[in-house]
Amino acid sequence: MIIAVNYDNGVVFEHFGKTKSFIFYTIENNKIIKKEVKDTLGRGHEDLIPFLKENGVSVLICGFAGAHALGLLKDADIEVYPGNSGDVEQLISLFLAKKLVKKDLTDLTEDSCSCNCH
Repeated sequence: MIIAVNYDNGVVFEHFGKTKSFIFYTIENNKIIKKEVKDTLGRGHEDLIPFLKENGVSVLICGFAGAHALGLLKDADIEVYPGNSGDVEQLISLFLAKKLVKKDLTDLTEDSCSCNCH
């Protein structure tokens, strides 16, 4: 399994569609066997989903993601854990321990994002 997190200096970048890089974790037997940061090369919003699929992602942990992006991610069969912030390593540990909560998507609005992009 490959998990992606929109990434900036060790923490979750707030806005999925504006992220400049992802950190990819390859998981086998519930252990991290590889992690790699990849630049999105200026891709935005809809172009990020094919980028994730090309990299074999099945799970995305992210900060704010709009309804359109969430729908496209669902259509791409990428399981999404939106509304997260903070230390990426802690979030991955929570995910592996099956303690990362899937937030109610109806509670996530553009106000959930403080990146001043709206």
